[in-house]
Amino acid sequence: MYCCRETARLALRMLTARAAGVVLQNISEVDSYKSQWLQDHFKKNPPLEGNTFLANLLNAKPVHGVNPYTGATYHVNPAQIASAVLATREALAAKLARNLEVKVSDANIDVMRTHLETHTYVSGSNNERRPSYRHYRQSNKQHQHM
Repeated sequence: MYCCRETARLALRMLTARAAGVVLQNISEVDSYKSQWLQDHFKKNPPLEGNTFLANLLNAKPVHGVNPYTGATYHVNPAQIASAVLATREALAAKLARNLEVKVSDANIDVMRTHLETHTYVSGSNNERRPSYRHYRQSNKQHQHM
């Protein structure tokens, strides 16, 4: 049971970090000020901290600013960003749940296929000579008799 809880915690942390990255990428495309604020928040509160990261984001104060050169106003609502991260994390978790069993099964098949291809000799399929272990067995028996 401990293993399952720890695995779930690790998966949650990884999903949070991935979701935060997706949200940052989306924000970067439309609002450089908000993007910079979020990157600064990431430095102080790493997304890999999972729920702690989200709690810190929810507790952060909204930021308002004015660009002195253009007069443009900027608003950063951390709770709104946290909400986007939560929604994205949930969507990523659903996608992972749908695909995980198939991905693990495919990976297991690939591992076994590679192992069998490198350790099994089928007549005519591989021209490499495999070392013979008969010599080792015979010399080992001779040394035991001495």
